[in-house]
Amino acid sequence: PVLTLPDFTQPFVVQTDASGKAMGAVLLQGDHPIAYFSKAFCPRMSKASTYLRKLHGVTSAVKRWRQYLLGHFFTIQTDHRSLKELLTQVIQTPKQQFYLSKLLGYHYDIQYKPGSTNIVVDALSRSIDSSEGTVLALSMPQFVFLEELKQEMSTDAEYRSLCEHISVDPSAKPGYSVKEGMILFQGRIWVSLVSKFKTLLLKEFHETPIGGHAGIIKTLKRLAANFYWLDMRREVKQRKAKQFIAKPGGLLQPLPIPENVWEDISMDFVAELPISSGYSVILVVVDRFSKGVHLGALPAQFTAYKVAELFINLICKIHGLPKSIVSDRDPIFISKFWADLFKFSGTLLRMSSSYHPQTDGQIEVTNRTIEQYLRAFVHAKPQTWFRFLPWAEYHYNTSYNTASGLSPYQVMFGKPPPLVPSYAVGSSSVNACDMLLSDSEAILALFRKNLTKAQNTMKAAADSHRRDVNYERYYGPFLIIGRVGKVAYKLELPSHSKIHSVFHCSVLKPHIGAVPTEVDELPLEAVDNHPLVTPLAILATKEEVINVKLQKLALIQWQGLSPDDTSWESWDKLRSFYNLDDKAGFDGEGDVMDHNIESQNGPNTIQMGPNTIAYNKTKRNIM
Repeated sequence: PVLTLPDFTQPFVVQTDASGKAMGAVLLQGDHPIAYFSKAFCPRMSKASTYLRKLHGVTSAVKRWRQYLLGHFFTIQTDHRSLKELLTQVIQTPKQQFYLSKLLGYHYDIQYKPGSTNIVVDALSRSIDSSEGTVLALSMPQFVFLEELKQEMSTDAEYRSLCEHISVDPSAKPGYSVKEGMILFQGRIWVSLVSKFKTLLLKEFHETPIGGHAGIIKTLKRLAANFYWLDMRREVKQRKAKQFIAKPGGLLQPLPIPENVWEDISMDFVAELPISSGYSVILVVVDRFSKGVHLGALPAQFTAYKVAELFINLICKIHGLPKSIVSDRDPIFISKFWADLFKFSGTLLRMSSSYHPQTDGQIEVTNRTIEQYLRAFVHAKPQTWFRFLPWAEYHYNTSYNTASGLSPYQVMFGKPPPLVPSYAVGSSSVNACDMLLSDSEAILALFRKNLTKAQNTMKAAADSHRRDVNYERYYGPFLIIGRVGKVAYKLELPSHSKIHSVFHCSVLKPHIGAVPTEVDELPLEAVDNHPLVTPLAILATKEEVINVKLQKLALIQWQGLSPDDTSWESWDKLRSFYNLDDKAGFDGEGDVMDHNIESQNGPNTIQMGPNTIAYNKTKRNIM
C-alpha cells in the first residue's frame, strides 16, 4: 500500500519481528503503513537467543522512529509472548538491563501478536534469508580464434600427417592425442611450425595487458600452459630481444647553468599546512646555483600582490632582482600583474609546460625535502611552526648538498657556516631567554633528524629503481707474446709503459670483437683504486711526537701535483713504501729536485739538499 503521512493526534503502532538473520518492523496508524524498516544482524547477534533477537528488533525500531514516538503513546506488537511482560518481569541479565534502558522515556504498551497474523514484518525479517543457490549458467573464458585455428589445421599438411600417425599407432607418438578437431600434446594445443597464429599468440601472451611485457621465463610459462610447438623457447627469446618499451618523447633540455648566486631562481608553494599565526602556505624560493633556499609564509587566500610583496622582502632586498625565475603554471605566476612586475625589471619568466613538472625538477625535489621534515615538525607542534620557519631555512642552507659538494651557505659566502652552540637548559637566569634558546635547540635537533630522514627516504626511493654494480676495469687489447710458466702470460705493451709485461691469468680475459685502432692509456700504479703519486722533492724535515712516540716527518712535493698539495709524511713509511735508499740520512732540507741527476742515477731519484736519495718503485700489476 501507499505510505501515508503521520497524524500526531492518533496513536502509533509498531509491529516488529526478528529471524536468525535480520529484523523487520513497520510503523502503522489505523492499519495504514507510515514507514518500513529492516536490518540484517551481525554474526554475533545472529547467534544470540530468540529472546534477545526479538528484543533487539523492538529497540531498533523504536530508535529508528524516535521522532514520531517520543512524547506520544504507542503500542508495540511482537510475536514473542515473553516480551509482553517486559515491564513487569524480573530483570536477570545485563543484556536485559541494556535493552530496557533504551526504552526509557517512552510511553508505550507491549501486545502479543501471533506470527501467523504478523505477516508484513515477518517478510521483512526474512527477505535476505539465503537459500542454496542453483547454477543457471556457467561461463568460461575461451580463445576466440580457436575456430580459425581449427580451420587452418584442417588444411595443413603437417597436421593431416600427424593425425594419421596418431590414429594408426598412438604409441608411435606418445603424449599426442586428437580432440575436437585439434591435436593436443600433453593436454596442450599443438600448433604447426608454419602457423600464422604463432605470431598472434606471442603478441597476446607478451604485449597485451595480460602479458604485461614480462620476461622470457614468465612469458614462456604462461604460453606453454596452453599451447605447444617446437622451438617455442627460442622464438620467445627472439620476440623478447626485438621488443622494446617506447621511451618518452623529447630529449632532455636542461636549463642553462647559472653564472652566479641568486641570479637564476625557482619558486613554488607548499600548501595545506596547519594554520599557524594565520599562515598555512610556504613560499619556497631556490637559488639554482648554490641550491640555497628562502622560505616565507602566506595565508591560505593570497594574491599575486601579496606574493610579490613577500618576494621583495625575501629576495630583492638581499640579492637584488634575479635574471630569471622558473616556476610552474600556477595562476599567481601566469597573472598579468606578475608578468608586468618583472617585465620592466628585465627578469625572464620561465614557465613549465602543461602537466610537465620535470621542467624544474630541482624545486620539486627541494619541496619534497623541506615538506617532509617540516611536516614532521608541524605534526609535533602544529600551531607553532611559523615561529621556527627561519630555523628550518637556516638548517637547510647550512646542510651539505650532494650536487655541489658544499652547503649552500658556503657557496654563497665562501666560508663554512658558523656553528650554533648548544644551549644547556637553565644556563640563563632570564626565563624568556631560557625558553627561547631551549626551544631553538630542540627545534634544530628535530630538523636534523627530519632532514636526515627525508634524505634517506629520497635515496631509498631512487635506489629502488637502481642496482649497485661494480665493474672491473680492463685495458687493452694487447697481443700475447708468450706463455710464462703455467699461469702467466707476457703481453706486448706500449714502449712507454712502466708496468711489468707479465701478468697472471686471473687478471686477463679474452678480447671479443674487432681490434680497436686506439688503445686506452694504461693506468698509473694504484693501491685501493687510488693512483700512486711519485715523490718529487723533500722540501723540509722535522721531528714530532705522535702517539707518545718521536717520529721523523718529511715535507714532500709530489710529482704532477700543485705545490699546494705538499704534505708531511712519515719518513719510515716513505722509506718502506718507495724503497728509499737513504745515502745521506735524515738531515737535508729545502732544495728542489736537480734534473741533471737523472742522467747520473737514473729516472727514479730525489735530491735532498746536496745529497741524493735513490728509490726503486715496487712493481705492481693492475689490470
